[in-house]
Amino acid sequence: MTIRIIKYLSNLQRISICILTFVFFMTFVASAQHCDTLKKKDFFQKAEIFERRMQTRDSFSVGELLQVVKIYNSMFISELAVSNGYQHLIASYKKLFRTTYMKSTLARLNCVWGKGDALYSRKYDLYVGIGTALRCKDIYKVL
Repeated sequence: MTIRIIKYLSNLQRISICILTFVFFMTFVASAQHCDTLKKKDFFQKAEIFERRMQTRDSFSVGELLQVVKIYNSMFISELAVSNGYQHLIASYKKLFRTTYMKSTLARLNCVWGKGDALYSRKYDLYVGIGTALRCKDIYKVL
């Protein structure tokens, strides 16, 4: 009887340790997610600047392309897509990026097909375009 109780307590201790480890791991993973945040006004100002540059066929540095992609990805989020006063900018930005910059951006960022039917840059750990794989780091969190 005593041996059974000791085994029971030992198993209970193992289960407790497993649960604590799991909770710690999930907390760590959740805190590791990095979200760049912008106020709505700042987001659309940045989008407007890049949209004007795309209209003139300006070239972008890799750092700027990463921002352009994050803006493009963010524009598919429903709250932004229906933003009053910004529909024309959103439509223009998405069209310019798709028709003028998408192909060269995918090449410069070394994109391949990834999860969720989206294009992925391993080098920059960034998804390009809509898909089920978009993560916090692939978009701007607009406040």
